[in-house]
Amino acid sequence: MIKATRDHMRGPSSILIDASRCLRHRYYKSRCHSCVSACMSKAVFLGGHLGIDESKCTGCMLCVSACPTDALSIESYSFAHIKDALRKADAPVLACSAQEGLAAHATGPCLGHLSREHMTALTLSLGKALTLNMSRCNQCDNAHIVKTLASRASIIISGQLRLALDENMLSYKDVEPDRREFFRAFRNETVHSLNNIYAATSNADKGTHNYGQKSLPLKRRLLNSVYKTCPAEIKTSLANEFYKKIYLTEKCSHCFSCVAMCPTGALSRGIDDLDFNSFKCCDCGLCVEFCPEQAIAITPVNEQESQTLEACVRVTDPF
Repeated sequence: MIKATRDHMRGPSSILIDASRCLRHRYYKSRCHSCVSACMSKAVFLGGHLGIDESKCTGCMLCVSACPTDALSIESYSFAHIKDALRKADAPVLACSAQEGLAAHATGPCLGHLSREHMTALTLSLGKALTLNMSRCNQCDNAHIVKTLASRASIIISGQLRLALDENMLSYKDVEPDRREFFRAFRNETVHSLNNIYAATSNADKGTHNYGQKSLPLKRRLLNSVYKTCPAEIKTSLANEFYKKIYLTEKCSHCFSCVAMCPTGALSRGIDDLDFNSFKCCDCGLCVEFCPEQAIAITPVNEQESQTLEACVRVTDPF
């Protein structure tokens, strides 16, 4: 695993690169360049390998949120830890840890790391309005994230996400824990710190990765978890916005090379045909690019199909 560190950042300060998750590494003809397109400072590069020029990187984390497969991830960062801290507040506020003194119930890396899936999963799991404290973003090297996050927030299903670009837009109130809550928080923080140390040590020990290993990106796992517990009407909206289905044409030769190439395990060999699980699909499009017969298409799930996501769906319909 390649690590790109930035000592000038506070808090979570490094991006981990797992080449085995990168679509361009898995298939050299892949046209994916999400990370490069997202990087305004031109610090991310693709070619012989995926890398980050730390002299140019400002730590906006847009490359992390743009990557469909988690080839780029944030070291020593627990989304669950942040969610637990926000849940304790009646009107939770999340901010970046790089700016000191920001009013917030939880802080993390630059808010550019929040993908549409992150935002949706977080607001739905909290069940209350969430405010992103972005009051100093325009004074930062990463001011460009404001436009990106505004675009992502505009399509959040729950309608419970606010971007506070000015301190006057905040309605922040401290959470005062009781004695029992204080010791519980102290214990959890200690455990969290130990887990980070263990994770950092474990990551440092990993030299090579298995390209055949299937794993679902964290943001997709978070989205799946809220989908299964939300009301039917929200499920329909989520399905239409985030989940996909695939179609096969008669050109399919059942070579199952797409199964091997899929980084998440969304495709598998069925008894007689190809099986597809919408929950495991991150819409990376690698199966479409790699199919030697060009027999696969990925399409959005429509309203009638949104209730079938909980099971594998066999698809053999023509385009």
